[in-house]
Amino acid sequence: MNDAEYAEQKARVEALRDTWVKPVGLGWWRWDFAWRRERHAADETENTSTPFTIDPLWEYGRVKLTAYLPTVAEWDDEELEEAFCHELGHVFACELRPLEITDEYRQHEERVATMIGKAFVWLRDHLQERSA
Repeated sequence: MNDAEYAEQKARVEALRDTWVKPVGLGWWRWDFAWRRERHAADETENTSTPFTIDPLWEYGRVKLTAYLPTVAEWDDEELEEAFCHELGHVFACELRPLEITDEYRQHEERVATMIGKAFVWLRDHLQERSA
């Protein structure tokens, strides 16, 4: 990934941050963003494509979001927005994590994060339709 591609994909993620983080109530959290020029390591072993990982520390109100820019580049704007909002859902759900995370718990949290992320997009779309 050359510097121009890096800057372009980073700007896409920053636009999502600016669109979503504060309006959904997460602006008071301290956000750290990590920008990677390579794919997520799990992509190779699990045959998946992951544009983001998130590591929220609820007890400190801190969160680190890592963006894997080669994967970001492959996703269209709508898919990327859904993925970003899904990661925001993890921030809301993280405080409920047990000390030992089982596969069953992980599946439940993924479902909750998906539904929270979809709710954000649905609400935004609904409000836009009402104001049109």
